[in-house]
Order: sequence, then structure tokens, then C-alpha cells
Amino acid sequence: MTHPDAATLLALAEASVQKTTKEYLRTQGVKTELLEKPPSARSTDTILIKALPTAFADSELRDKFPKELVHYILPPTRTVAIVQFRFPNEASAWMKTHCWTNFKGIPIRADWAPEDLIGERPELSREKTIAATTEGEAESTMLYIKNLNFGTQHAEFQEFVMRIAPTGFKSCRIVQKDGRSIGYGFVEYTSAEAAGAAKHAITSELLDGHTLQASFSKSKAVTSQNVDEAGEKGAKLLIKNLAFETTSQEIRVLFGSIGSLKSVRIPKKPGKGHRGFGFVEYLSAEDAARAISELGQTHLLGRRLVIEWASGTDDLTGKSKKDLDNVRQANSLVSKKRIKLGDYDENNDGLDYEAH
Repeated sequence: MTHPDAATLLALAEASVQKTTKEYLRTQGVKTELLEKPPSARSTDTILIKALPTAFADSELRDKFPKELVHYILPPTRTVAIVQFRFPNEASAWMKTHCWTNFKGIPIRADWAPEDLIGERPELSREKTIAATTEGEAESTMLYIKNLNFGTQHAEFQEFVMRIAPTGFKSCRIVQKDGRSIGYGFVEYTSAEAAGAAKHAITSELLDGHTLQASFSKSKAVTSQNVDEAGEKGAKLLIKNLAFETTSQEIRVLFGSIGSLKSVRIPKKPGKGHRGFGFVEYLSAEDAARAISELGQTHLLGRRLVIEWASGTDDLTGKSKKDLDNVRQANSLVSKKRIKLGDYDENNDGLDYEAH
């Protein structure tokens, strides 16, 4: 039997792999933002190895390259490798002799990397890291707890906190709107030290089936009176290229993994089905920005999601409407020119295309 959230779980797994890969590449000085858009110029000495097999020894791939290289970067996820040769002619010769040759049953797919992809590695000593962390943590005795189950009650929340992190506990509360939880809360401690210990104790703990995330509250407490201001600060996202089988529950689970959601909406067509795009709104602009970063290359039900900041309304405006008109016009030529645009469907409203 297929798990009811199989598509969402697969998308979350893909997003997790992508996040781990990006984080590792950044530690090696790779400018990952250059990998997320078409390059303006290509390198002459650095290549990307893509679509690697699922099982291989690191040495098996490394042995295919010269012993002396400027950089050889293989993330622990082993989804991509970045290789910088000493000289352009070495890189060109390797591409001619090895590209598309067999490696563990899969042809080697190599391409020239964006120019200046690899910079200096970020250097931050352990002492500086600890000092910076301590300085940031000393600012507050209040913790912000997000990803609470909407059904969690105050008594259950307080009992959980008292069990997990009782030292220095002062008070706790779940933020509500119209008498209902909106997915996050606050815990106050008597000292910054106690709050810091509690932050580490609470993070990643389960409460009513939700994995909690704790961080220091950096601003005044959010109340039901200012929750509605989140959208004005840029907490609403437009999600395009949705498969027509996608449900609002799948979107809620996928995007809810990033932070607490205020709303999820997939506009419907008159009659049956939806229009191929939707909206999610977070309680914080920070979580919305994280969603763009962490889910922007994720596939759901076979479609790569296209995630953008939404306008103040649930209508497509500006570039999005122009994109829609352009795709519709192209779709109208399909029957004559037999051009396949994405996974074309006669019910496609036009936002059914791959991000590039």
C-alpha cells in the first residue's frame, strides 16, 4: 500500500539532500547561488560531474582524474562533484576522453562549471564561533518555539517544557488567534544561561507528532493583533508548476516542514481541478525566505516547484501574468507544430513549466 504522503515525503527527502549538499559546498568555498541560475559565463578549468551512481567508492571517482588538482570537491551526499584542474588544456583533454564514458553502469555527465564558482573557504575559528554564539545567546531569556501541533493545548505544552527543560523555567504560552493555536509559542526563563540550555534540549524533540524548533526570541513577542502583519512583511509565496494531482494537504505538509504556516490556498478552476499554482503564507518572513532557498529546486509529483514572492493579493500580476500569457500562447500552437511544453495537458492553465 502506498503511503498517503509518499509524494510529500519524497519531496522532503530531496529538499534535505539539497540542503546538506549546499551547506557542505559552502564550507568548501563554492558559491552555490551560481548553481541555481543559468551561468553568464563558463569556466575553462572547472567542471561539474552530475547524475552520479548511487553506490561507488570515493577513490573510484577520484582515480579518474589527475593526481594534481586545484580542487576536488565531493559532498557527503555524493550527488555532484566539482573538479578544478590546474590548466584549461588539462580540463579540455579530460572532457574529450571521459565525458559520457561508463562509470559504474552510468555514463559520466560532465559540464563546464560557472565561471568563478569556487572562492575562498570561509575561515572561522572554533573560539570565534563559540564567542559569537555566546554573544547572540546572551541577548534574551525568551525562546521562540515553532512547529507546534495546532491541537497542542497550553497544559500539554507546559508539562512538556517542565519535563524537558525545567531549570530556570518562568512561564510559557501558545500564541492563538480567535481562540485557536497558530503553531508557535514562547517560553521564558529566569536567565540567558537557562534559556540557552533549554534551547538545545527542546530543539528536535517531538510533541504531539511535531518536531519542535527552538530559537532565541529576537524581537518583542508576537501576538494575535500583529499576526496579520506577516503578509505585509513578505511572508506570502506563490508556488507555480503544481501537478494537477497536488492537494492542499501535501503543500501544507511540505511547506510546513520549514515553519509555521498561516494559510495554504490552491485556486480552483470553475468546475473541476485547480489552476496549477497556489499560495502559502508563513507567520514570519524569515521562514518564507527559507522556503524559497530550501524548496526552490524540489520536485513534487514529478514537477519542479517554482517558488516566488507573492503580491499582496491572490491574483497573478506583472511578470507572472506575462509568463502565463506567453505559455498559453505557446500551448495554442501545440496541435499545429506538435511542440511539447512541459507535460502539456488540455486543462493546463499555463503555469505548467520547468524552472531553468
